[in-house]
Amino acid sequence: MARRLPFTASTADRPPSFAALQRWTIMVLAAALARREPARVNYSHARAGFGMNRRLLVGKQYQNSRNPDGPVDTDVPVLRVTKADGKVLAVLFGYACHNTVSDFYQINGDYAGFAQAYLQEAHPGAVAMFVQGAAGDQNPYPRHVSLDQAAQHGRTLANAVETALGGPQRPLRGPLRTAYGAADLPYATVTRAELEHRAKSKRGVEKDEAVKVLRELDAGGSLPTSFPCPVQAVSFGPELTLIAIGGEPTVEYSLRLKRELATERRAVWVAGYSNEGFGYLGSRKVILEGGYEGATANLGRHHAPWAPEAEERVVSRIHELVRSVQP
Repeated sequence: MARRLPFTASTADRPPSFAALQRWTIMVLAAALARREPARVNYSHARAGFGMNRRLLVGKQYQNSRNPDGPVDTDVPVLRVTKADGKVLAVLFGYACHNTVSDFYQINGDYAGFAQAYLQEAHPGAVAMFVQGAAGDQNPYPRHVSLDQAAQHGRTLANAVETALGGPQRPLRGPLRTAYGAADLPYATVTRAELEHRAKSKRGVEKDEAVKVLRELDAGGSLPTSFPCPVQAVSFGPELTLIAIGGEPTVEYSLRLKRELATERRAVWVAGYSNEGFGYLGSRKVILEGGYEGATANLGRHHAPWAPEAEERVVSRIHELVRSVQP
């Protein structure tokens, strides 16, 4: 259905309006509802290895560089939707890695887009969709090479999905339950002197944010103490729980939540970048270490980094939501 949206030569060279996007989204939803039919849903998973931690300690500072000894999540979770006759209708798959193989300005789906194309070619008539995992500190390697390299990583991921599809399947029978909430992310303490230093010495969005905050303070405003991070739990029955976290959570969120919530019977799938893109969400360890994901990346959108307690706030709220949806 998405390929039939009313893009024309006259609109292809400019972004669609928000109203047009709303209209097309409603069209797609209506078409999907009209095409409902009985189906079976199974869960399985495999592994892919091109994603790697990108926080490398050089001297006393963390730099954006490959770190083969850093934490990584190689899991490739897969949902397979099939008709009663076994024909594949849809494949939903995930991976915790930035889509940043290409470093040039072309509109393309990077490795995930290639993986989707390969899977749809292998399963004619099926729709393949990608869900980003907790990839805040994960990059694909090799990267910044070419579209050919993105295609290669896409083939690797598609092969992992096919491995999962061909392996043991966990039938999901429901009931489907979902819960949504917010975790209050506390800001670290920042002084006016720090904001003034940022406004004078920095450039770009970081300077602009500091100048804006100082103007608000001069007008009698006050600094917010926290920011609401959207979190969500979706239970597909006792066999699978999907956890969705806003922003760009670093990989330790996924590793911890699967360690704490997964059981022999229940798999846990952690998705990032969900419901709102407010910036990076470092774990306690990453926040204390500082660097890009732990501090500086968010200063163009927020007046201060997160306080180290942010991880416990998020994980605690997720535990509450998961308990509320368990059958």
